[in-house]
Amino acid sequence: MRKALAHLALLAGLGLGVLSHPVPHVNAEPAATPPAGDTGPVPWPSASIAPTPTVAEAKAYARKRLGSWHYSCLDAIATRESHWNPLAHNRRSGAHGIGQALPWTKMRRFGPDAYRNPVTQVKWMIVYVEKYGSACGAWSFWQRNGWY
Repeated sequence: MRKALAHLALLAGLGLGVLSHPVPHVNAEPAATPPAGDTGPVPWPSASIAPTPTVAEAKAYARKRLGSWHYSCLDAIATRESHWNPLAHNRRSGAHGIGQALPWTKMRRFGPDAYRNPVTQVKWMIVYVEKYGSACGAWSFWQRNGWY
């Protein structure tokens, strides 16, 4: 009950309240130890959001996962498909991202931020090229066909 009143008081103080009468005094100081069964106040969500990883971080991730040889093949594909631009979008086909996923929603199983996160896109790409046996198998196919 005290928590509910504290939340209502907070909303009222912000001009968002629904209270038509004064709110009774609620101790804003936390107890030294929470009552039995209580884990304490729920923290307010942080105002800071983790920054989107950089393309350099995505490249480092791919190199670490694949090793230098296979990374060079993945790099060749990504350079030709999007120039490593996570926001590259083909309006004609709808392909999107570093690896030009079609449809781009395929990448969402690797993270909800797949539309713009280069690391999430590279995670998808690493799995996708396995259908060619390896990143270098995909690069070989790309060289023969101009797509993969």
